Amino acid sequence: MAIDPITDKILAHIAAQVATNEQARKRLLITILAPTITVFC
Repeated sequence: MAIDPITDKILAHIAAQVATNEQARKRLLITILAPTITVFC
């Protein structure tokens, strides 16, 4: 099953965006949790 170049480009863009959002989410979570854990430990 062949995928046309436009669809391929869109899928690659979405995959890159999801990866970036996942990294940003992890970074945000660490930024919020690190001080909290430090205060309570």
